[in-house]
Amino acid sequence: MINSVKDLVSFFLHRIGEQNLHEDIGDKKMALRKSAIEKILEKDLNKDAYSYFGNDDLQIDLKLIEEKEGVDKIIKTIKLKIPHLFNNPGFCATIIDGEFCESLSCLPKNVKIIPFKDFGEKEFAYSLKKEKAWDNPVALINIALANSGFLLEAKKSSSQEKIIINHINSSSVSTVEHIRNIYRLGEGAKLTIVENFYNLHEPQTRVNNTVSEWILEEGAVVNLYSLDYWVCKAGSKNITNSFVHQKKNSVLSLFNCYTNVNSVKNNMHVWLEDEYANCNLYSISLLNKSSCVEDNILIEHLKKNCQSQQVYKSVISDSAKGCFDSLVLVHKDAQKTSAIQQNNNILLSENAVAQSNPQLEIFADDVVCAHGSTVGQIDSEALFYLRSRGIGQRAAYNILLKAFLHEVLDKINDPLALKITEDAINQKLKNL
Repeated sequence: MINSVKDLVSFFLHRIGEQNLHEDIGDKKMALRKSAIEKILEKDLNKDAYSYFGNDDLQIDLKLIEEKEGVDKIIKTIKLKIPHLFNNPGFCATIIDGEFCESLSCLPKNVKIIPFKDFGEKEFAYSLKKEKAWDNPVALINIALANSGFLLEAKKSSSQEKIIINHINSSSVSTVEHIRNIYRLGEGAKLTIVENFYNLHEPQTRVNNTVSEWILEEGAVVNLYSLDYWVCKAGSKNITNSFVHQKKNSVLSLFNCYTNVNSVKNNMHVWLEDEYANCNLYSISLLNKSSCVEDNILIEHLKKNCQSQQVYKSVISDSAKGCFDSLVLVHKDAQKTSAIQQNNNILLSENAVAQSNPQLEIFADDVVCAHGSTVGQIDSEALFYLRSRGIGQRAAYNILLKAFLHEVLDKINDPLALKITEDAINQKLKNL
């Protein structure tokens, strides 16, 4: 039974100890796994574990043994339980237990997806060969143990293509997964991605250790709408490590909406490597019970005329917790930088917790940088005004909370992503 981060670290070390890897000159992936394991064994993984793994709210029972169904049977179950996936006339990709399913996918001509088993050495650890990434113990564990994932490649396109990625979990027991996803946008590529997450069975406790790597070449433009993770039981944890590399004139906009999660730990490192790169991060968290979302962000402005924007909004009730820890580092060559950090939180109960720590480190002298953080409650005067107009208390609360979230919702340009997000918010507000 895994009840704490310390237990989780012990489990990972046990799994790593079971590995029997031999460095073969012809297999660079195996050599990388071995190097990662050697690096892990040098580290004290319990030291500063919270920074990478998040809080201790874990209850993972791995005694259960599951006999995996065949792919054909899983596909039949998907068609039976999630029939609306096949009503979409547009492009889609189906990912079953971390693996790309070609038979349930329809991709644009300029997009291809390569399964994890076909990764070359370059794909296996593009970002993770950087010095700072190799200091990240969770990413190292992912190198050592990853066995599923995909590489999405998009080439130049004249218009903004759109693809829906449906992530489907077929497991009916508690699991620990290590997934590697890579998004490589070629020069001039334009893509909108809407990510959805589904369980085929009753949600079980699970740990997802996911590493996502983003490589945006010159002029690439991508919007990602990640609409919740899998609905998980209390005691589950999603740990994500995202590494983002942006070239000249590239634009990346990431949207996260958390309404049905237990515990999420996001570690993100962004390198704006060439002029006029633009990174936008937006997030909405609606948290209750003992749920927790922790964001740990580092954005490095390396060249001049780059922009970054972060807008994170949280509504927290019961004994839930939201954490925003973000550093924007402006290097000395990054003149004409524009960087904004904004984190706003509303607490709906005495035991709700919001921790906010936006930071700027600036080594250039011609920049426009700002950061702001607020933690407060529902405006009592605004609430009284709505109540005095005959609006019930619950409806008045919801009106004010939706207005609070509107700044992020306004940035969602895709109608489907907006509808899914608004539906999830409306459903969650009934329980806050």
